[in-house]
Amino acid sequence: MSPGAIKRAIDAEVSSVAVDDTELGKARAVLGTVLDRGKYSKDELVESLTSPPGEDYMDTTMVRFLRARRGNVKAAADMIEEAMDFRRRHDVDNIMSKPLSRVVLKHLRGGVYDGLLPDFDKFGRPVYLLQGGASDTAIQTLLKPPPGYEEWSLADFEDALLHWHLILMEYITKVLFLEATKKAGKIINKYVVIDDLKGFSFAGLRGLMSVMTAFKKSAFIDQLLYPEILSFLVFLNSPAIFRGPWAIIKGFIDKHTVEKIFVLGGHSQYSPVLDSIFENDKIPAFLGGTLEETVVTSIEKPEAVEYHKIDRMCLENAKNSGYNPETSRVGPLHILHISNGKESQVSLEVKPYEVAEWQVCIDSHDIYYEAMFIPHDGEPAVVIDPRRKTHNSDVRLEYRFMNSQARGKVILVFCNKKSKIRSKTVRYRIYLTKQCDDAQSECKASDQVAIEN
Repeated sequence: MSPGAIKRAIDAEVSSVAVDDTELGKARAVLGTVLDRGKYSKDELVESLTSPPGEDYMDTTMVRFLRARRGNVKAAADMIEEAMDFRRRHDVDNIMSKPLSRVVLKHLRGGVYDGLLPDFDKFGRPVYLLQGGASDTAIQTLLKPPPGYEEWSLADFEDALLHWHLILMEYITKVLFLEATKKAGKIINKYVVIDDLKGFSFAGLRGLMSVMTAFKKSAFIDQLLYPEILSFLVFLNSPAIFRGPWAIIKGFIDKHTVEKIFVLGGHSQYSPVLDSIFENDKIPAFLGGTLEETVVTSIEKPEAVEYHKIDRMCLENAKNSGYNPETSRVGPLHILHISNGKESQVSLEVKPYEVAEWQVCIDSHDIYYEAMFIPHDGEPAVVIDPRRKTHNSDVRLEYRFMNSQARGKVILVFCNKKSKIRSKTVRYRIYLTKQCDDAQSECKASDQVAIEN
């Protein structure tokens, strides 16, 4: 590796701080533009977007969005509103209170070998580590049903993977960046990614291509919700066969981000980079260091040191909020086939102060759908107005929830009456997360009724 490339790795930024008063002024103009539009308040922006979290880090957060839109104040303000809309639509602010079930989480970690290093690098940055080469064949198991599941579709896998990815990114940006900032005594809001491709094969290439859409969607999420937090990414032990998928992957990554990515060969190429940013006892043994802890998940060891911390935090948050991951959001998505010219309904009984949640995925084409609440005593209320939903209208399953104030029934209506030829397929999941006494209530298949009119 050239001395220039090593210097780029060493000199990579640790934070997005305004370089001068001009950039700071434009960053504050972004905030002013968003607030003047009136859709979101400053408190909402602080709670959702600041990284590290807190009003003290508003300027650096605005700088990140400003740089993501190349200094265009209006475009940066538009991006912030789009990010906030996405966070509201998918309840991202509370996602660390909604962990996946242990079965699904273990299934994911057996197919994607990844983890967080237990210590920051020499410059105070968190480090996310992947073993893409070692997991290249295991990744194909992700499309197989987890233990106890009879069905498991690509939509189920993508839903689970993106849910976990959001939890991980929230942990990095809200928890680790704050810890790193306090430890360094200066703002740290960038992280390092290392992907070891040793062992990458043709079989792994097929597996990677089969789940490429999920990784493409995660890249979209990162660029929208977490812009300008990548310090640099380095691929190690990159074989010639990786050039094909890399050409595809970088096609849906922002060009500015691609400039922060190194694709390196064997130990002689990558060791100068690792030595420049890590002490030897912080480098995992499989990369030539002396760190022996299990920092990366695998089929044999689906647990990793730092992921234990995330799991414990999420489970504690879930307990405090009344969310039970073993009874909520579990099981595969249900499949509903709707004939042309017909409509179907799915209903769920709710009691006062219960929270009903649902996810909806349209496999292809489009369909009109609405959500209604019909109280036992009172007039029906529309939760979501009738609207057209397409299979590509969002990057992940549409997530919605409703807090019931009365006993009644939540009804999802899927209408295909405007189609004279095509039948449509909808995948959905609907369940209860909380009862008025804070006990959990599982939404079983028998609680759901599909009626074709």
